[in-house]
Amino acid sequence: MPGAFVNLYKPPAKHLPDPTYGTDPYDLNFVFPIKPEILENDKLQLTPFIPALHAEGYWTEAHPTRQPGLYDYLPWSPQSLDEFLSLVERYRQDPTGVLFAILDKTRQGQPLAGIIGVIRCDPRNLVAEIGAIIVFPAFQRSHVASNAIGLAMRYCLDLQTASPPGLGLRRVIWATAPENVASNKGAQKMAMKQEVTCRWNWLLAPGKGGGRDRPGDPRPGVDMVLYAMCWDDWESAGREAATKVMDRR
Repeated sequence: MPGAFVNLYKPPAKHLPDPTYGTDPYDLNFVFPIKPEILENDKLQLTPFIPALHAEGYWTEAHPTRQPGLYDYLPWSPQSLDEFLSLVERYRQDPTGVLFAILDKTRQGQPLAGIIGVIRCDPRNLVAEIGAIIVFPAFQRSHVASNAIGLAMRYCLDLQTASPPGLGLRRVIWATAPENVASNKGAQKMAMKQEVTCRWNWLLAPGKGGGRDRPGDPRPGVDMVLYAMCWDDWESAGREAATKVMDRR
């Protein structure tokens, strides 16, 4: 019959991968090269998050009962170490993102201070997003967050011909909910430019705080404030502004 059609799409499985500590050596499966020399300064080191090395230490500090509300504005909310390992593996399977462990070099033993991600990378258009940053309570209101963000920005935006070399991306994004005061301040402090507010852009898991309900739909949603640092901003004044913040403490 002319005009007849079918739709054979099958949605991907919703279940998480089985919990795993991964292979040895651990396969990051990331679309961009890792450049350790630009991911470190005298205060912090950003090193790829390897579950066998970092997962248990992360979970000790970041399980929901220890930090209530920690995951309110994130798309995931693990309730156990196994669930967190499954989430890490799901993101590892996506080559557009990588997760870094934040190590504080100013403290004895360089303890794990949190995590930060470079996600939603687009190698064709040279765009990436800095996201999923979690700093443990003992390291908040210190040099950790600003230096972790600054190192991630340098990694993304410095040219491949720089010393040390970066990725040479054209645009780095920071996306956050308007109600997430700390996240908005973090972007502003690092001289990112606010571009737009996208209404009802994120869908959160049922029961999460921080969102608004739609009658008849139990899943809360939030708006998104979009910040960006582009290469021309970075070269003209952004790198200098970020460096000043990183050097304050």
